[in-house]
Amino acid sequence: MTVDSSETAADRTPNVLIGKGFVGDYEHQWQGRVLGEAGPGVFLCEFYSWSSGAPYAQKLVPAGEMAGWSFYDDPDDWRHAADEASWRWSRKARLGW
Repeated sequence: MTVDSSETAADRTPNVLIGKGFVGDYEHQWQGRVLGEAGPGVFLCEFYSWSSGAPYAQKLVPAGEMAGWSFYDDPDDWRHAADEASWRWSRKARLGW
């Protein structure tokens, strides 16, 4: 058995974002779940429909684009945040803020 001495503990530690639900920012009005890390700083995300809640797409997203997103471990917290964000964004669009 060969041991790769260049591998560090960080290489073996799963990224803390994997498995979390998210709600995007006003620019990226998305909701979904982080499925995995495709490479350093690039995440595979699954996006869910606002109307049905069903998954509709998977996309690779660089970590920098996720900076304004909110992440949740608890599904109830995630749903509450998604409902609140949807209401806020629709109000902002209606009022032209």
